[in-house]
Amino acid sequence: KLINRLHNLFDFWYIIAFFALCYFKYQFVMNRKQHLAIISYGVFVNFIGTVTEVNHEKGRLSVMVSIFGRDTRVDDLEFWQVEQATAENTG
Repeated sequence: KLINRLHNLFDFWYIIAFFALCYFKYQFVMNRKQHLAIISYGVFVNFIGTVTEVNHEKGRLSVMVSIFGRDTRVDDLEFWQVEQATAENTG
């Protein structure tokens, strides 16, 4: 019985932490054009670029990244796929 209660409590806090993380990523993306961002999920994972467009209705954004020295626009990224680029995660 105690194990089941601890397991349920762990699941509850895991879900809360997941939604908190999504919320903070969403807050970063809101009105953040021209800010550096790092793509954290998808084909372009770990690419660093500049936020060029934010679509709040669809919950998506566009990021301009450099691929082989050419600026390339990555469209239709969801908010949770992008995080703020900092000194720690840009190397």
